[in-house]
Amino acid sequence: MTAEASAALTALGDQLTAHQWTEAAHVCYLLSPQTSPFGGMGSASRLVLLGGPGPTNSPIFHKDPDPIIFSEIAEFALSLATPAKGQETFTGLPHLQPYRLIRAASLAEIGHVQLANRYCEAIGSCINRSSPYTNMTFIEQLKELTDRLIAAPQVDKSGSWIGSKMAKPSLDSIGNWLEGRFTKFIAGEGDTSSRHEDATAIHPHGFTGPFAHYSTISSTTTSAQPSPIIHRLISPKHPAHHTPSSGVCYGSKILGSFPRPN
Repeated sequence: MTAEASAALTALGDQLTAHQWTEAAHVCYLLSPQTSPFGGMGSASRLVLLGGPGPTNSPIFHKDPDPIIFSEIAEFALSLATPAKGQETFTGLPHLQPYRLIRAASLAEIGHVQLANRYCEAIGSCINRSSPYTNMTFIEQLKELTDRLIAAPQVDKSGSWIGSKMAKPSLDSIGNWLEGRFTKFIAGEGDTSSRHEDATAIHPHGFTGPFAHYSTISSTTTSAQPSPIIHRLISPKHPAHHTPSSGVCYGSKILGSFPRPN
C-alpha cells in the first residue's frame, strides 16, 4: 500500500470517527497501519481498543469486555503475518497488558478463576520493564490479583456446585429403571415385597406393656366348649322374652367364658 492510499484511509477513518461510526473508522485504521498505528494512550495512534471508544472518551469502557477481546483477536491476527526482510518479529501489542489485567479481574469476579489465572500468567510472561505501559503500580496490582487467585478455593469445571453432588439422569438409566419396575410388576414381586414391608412397619417388635400376654389370643383358637346353637335356644313357636335380670345373667355368662388373666 502506498503512502497516499494509507493517508486517504486514515482521513476517511477520521471523518467516520467524527460522525461516531467507531467500528467503520477502526476498519480504516487497520487497513492503514502506516499512518494510523495501533497503540496506547499518549501516542499518535488513533486506535487503542478495537471496536470501542478509547478510554479517554468513555470512562466506563471497562464494563464492556468486547473491545478488549477484539483487540486480542487483532493482535493474534497480526502475529500470523510473516515479517518482511529486515523487520523484527511481531511480539504483540504491549499497551494491551493493562487492559488484560482489567479483563482478568472481571473474570475473577464472575467466578472464572482458572481463565483469570491464565490471563495473569500470560501477562507476567510478557512483561517488559522497558515498556512505557509498565510501571510499579501495574506490577503490584498484577501480583495482588495473582495472590488472590492462588488462594481462591477450587471450583467445579462447570462452575456449578450441584455437579459434584447429584448425577444427571440419562435416558439409558431411566429406561433401565422403568424396565425393572415393569418386570417386577408382571412377576408380582413388587406387590408382595411392599405388603411385607407394610406389615413389618406396622408391627416391628410385637406388643409391649401390661397387656402383652393378650397378643396371643387368636380368633382361630378352638374353644373347649362348643358354642350353643341359636335355633335350639329360640324357637319360632315360643319366642323368647328377656327380662332385665335375664340380660344381666346372660352378659355375666359371656364374660365368664373368657380366660382370666393371671
